[in-house]
Amino acid sequence: MFKIIIRNIAFLGLLSVSLSSMAGVNPLTVSLQAGASTSISQGSTGTADYLVALNPQVPGSLTLALTGGLPSGVTQVTTGIGCGAVTACTSTFNLTPGGQCCLKLLMTGSNMTLGNNVISPLVQTTPIHTYSGRGDVLNVAVTNAVSNTNITVSANGVIPVNGSPGTLTVTNTGPNTAYNVRAVLPGAWTGVTQDATGCTTIANQGSCTLSFTSTTPYLAQGGITVTGDNITTPPTTAIAFSIQGYLVFALSSTSSPLPQVIDSSNLLSIRWGTGSEVISGSGAQSKTDGFTNTAEINATANITPSAAVDCYNSTSGGLAEVGTWYLPAICQMGGSGQGASCSNSNTTTIYNLYQLGFVSLTGLYWSSTEYDPTDAWIEDFVGSFQGNLNKLNSNRVRCARAIA
Repeated sequence: MFKIIIRNIAFLGLLSVSLSSMAGVNPLTVSLQAGASTSISQGSTGTADYLVALNPQVPGSLTLALTGGLPSGVTQVTTGIGCGAVTACTSTFNLTPGGQCCLKLLMTGSNMTLGNNVISPLVQTTPIHTYSGRGDVLNVAVTNAVSNTNITVSANGVIPVNGSPGTLTVTNTGPNTAYNVRAVLPGAWTGVTQDATGCTTIANQGSCTLSFTSTTPYLAQGGITVTGDNITTPPTTAIAFSIQGYLVFALSSTSSPLPQVIDSSNLLSIRWGTGSEVISGSGAQSKTDGFTNTAEINATANITPSAAVDCYNSTSGGLAEVGTWYLPAICQMGGSGQGASCSNSNTTTIYNLYQLGFVSLTGLYWSSTEYDPTDAWIEDFVGSFQGNLNKLNSNRVRCARAIA
């Protein structure tokens, strides 16, 4: 619902003409979004998002603000993303015709009245309230605080992109029922949808499953909190993403804008090369482009057997053509501070998947990056160390590829 207040028709002649042409059209809407909290305890918090949108027919941009309609204990959050993938409205915000922002509200149960609380935010132009938009009514029931309990969660979980849901198992290890348990996902993960409907109540010693789907891959991340209305010490977990069953370690590479994944298993341990070869082209010198390194190693005469050639020839997964898989460059395996003077963060490397517990990578692994004519760079994931070994040594091999 909305209302329009015109303070000065003489001064706002252009506005009055435009309003006549907008008969029956809402100039300013404030729409409640799905997923708002409707029941919280005094010991918990809740949220609600309202999409604020300015009709394209409104003449010119407007400065707006939240001016009322919130009960005690409900406040505006002016940062972050909400309403799906819309920037939060600030305390005073400007919208152009057709523009929108997300009015994010935080409910703090301890500051609200027991029983029913009515939320219907009022957004108006400021400082003169020419336009007003009244938000949909949201009734929130505030109940007495419940006794706290403890939960545990799976150490990590994998979300298949555009696939079946990834899951985390939550177990209530405390003495009381746990309420409204959910994962607090990174704000940038706008392509991820969480289903926590099975975890609204978890009995003492009971378990539930949090499910996740995603249309977009993201870098694996740890420290993701799983909490609820009455959790004493919320635990954390790690989440990674997979495409066609392969774990994503980077969202692009020097040679491709596509996500980069690693194979599910090692190839046979083998040498890097002969130690006396001259690599074709510009040589396998790149620390960040394993795909190009591998292609140039493969084109070098009399180098086999070779770790990079074996990756080049791999058809793992049954769908990959020869030349799809590559031996990662040293800075795709590990990042800064490990010995190879890599400038990239570990979060964009295979090491990130290892340290978060998604893959087991013990032993020494060849990279496709030459150290000098006789040596090549190796990665020790367990020791978080990068060094060089003679190319004739037999070390472990884990291939990578770009994938759509």
